Amino acid sequence: EGGSMLHTACIWGDLRAVQLLIKAGAEVDAVGDMKTTPLHFAVTNRYADIVAHLVQNGAQIELKNDFGYSPLETATENKQADSTVKCNTQNAGSRTIKTFHFAPQPLM
Repeated sequence: EGGSMLHTACIWGDLRAVQLLIKAGAEVDAVGDMKTTPLHFAVTNRYADIVAHLVQNGAQIELKNDFGYSPLETATENKQADSTVKCNTQNAGSRTIKTFHFAPQPLM
């Protein structure tokens, strides 16, 4: 099994396609090759706007791929990334909102 159209939109960084696919009913936590979700790709490529949209639409940050990494772990464990990812959780009534914040690391 490969990936969904939502996976492809996240790989390419196409926010508009991501928005349209989700609106049309695409599964935000669709599992593709090696149990990778669209959120894994958006985080890996540091597409903050897509990450935010996926999370706001229910994407789970805890789902692990075949390598044993969740999207959050993928970002924070990637030694080659030039950004860090923090997950902030706040209670909004009866639901919990989780957001990623991308912050540049200082140059060495």
